[in-house]
Amino acid sequence: MEINNIKVFNLDGAIRGMRNPLNSHNLSDSIYESNNFTIGSRDMELAQRLIKAGKDHRKFLRQIFISVDIYAPEYWWKQYHTYKVSTTENSTSQMHTLGKRLLKKEDFEIEKDFYEFDSVLSLMNRLISEWQKNKDPLTWRKLIQIMPQSFIYHKTCTLTYETLLSICSARKNHKLKEWNYFIEKIKSDCPYLEVFLNH
Repeated sequence: MEINNIKVFNLDGAIRGMRNPLNSHNLSDSIYESNNFTIGSRDMELAQRLIKAGKDHRKFLRQIFISVDIYAPEYWWKQYHTYKVSTTENSTSQMHTLGKRLLKKEDFEIEKDFYEFDSVLSLMNRLISEWQKNKDPLTWRKLIQIMPQSFIYHKTCTLTYETLLSICSARKNHKLKEWNYFIEKIKSDCPYLEVFLNH
């Protein structure tokens, strides 16, 4: 699994909007320093109170957006799709790209000592070679039918801090190591997320 190109958007807008309900903008103490937005202590105190109050009150988290490139196996994506609220993704297309080249072990998330996988890879590449020669729909169907869940898909995803809070809470210490990696990487690269998670 690989995660990169993490970018966070609208942190400042979300904090500004957080003060709209009580029209308390005069109490805001967040600032820009060297093009970086820093949440002030009063704004952070309010943010933490709203988070503790529950989803109805922490709407500002839905206005903080993250864009990220994720390379992960199908078995991980199936669980990720549980969080289909406030998320969008653009994926590499199996339909358009599978069969254009032979596959390598690096295209799959497999354990290094999983030697039995070699026979699966060999069968898939034989079918790909057949497909490249004859374009027979039956060959294509066979290829799709034996595609392992360990095949890695690259997706560019957008989601919100609210969704990230749900993911980090529900998937913490998960038996899939990919979830632990995802959570640690996101927490380390998304400003203030860990602070929000702890309140």
